[in-house]
Amino acid sequence: MLGAFKTQLGRFRLAAFAEGSTLLILVFSTLPLRLIFDITEISKVMGPIHGMLFMVYVFQAIQIKIEKALPLKSLLILLVAAFVPFGTFYVVPRMIRKHSDDN
Repeated sequence: MLGAFKTQLGRFRLAAFAEGSTLLILVFSTLPLRLIFDITEISKVMGPIHGMLFMVYVFQAIQIKIEKALPLKSLLILLVAAFVPFGTFYVVPRMIRKHSDDN
């Protein structure tokens, strides 16, 4: 696992996993708890955590775009995926496979 931090691509994959995971927690756990049962404590904790991880993901996506010389369309797809539940889990592995030969 620590080897993933050695490359830009590895850091991006970790950021995508973390961002996608916190989005799922927010959408499928904290949001229903807040709306149905009026439990707001969990979203007060998870919201800022997700926000920070989202910023890390965006920063990493921009760095990958620069490092791999991705077209702007690919960057936009990566950014839109962060707003869709399960989006990063679907898009990021495919994008990595597509551009892995560019190294």
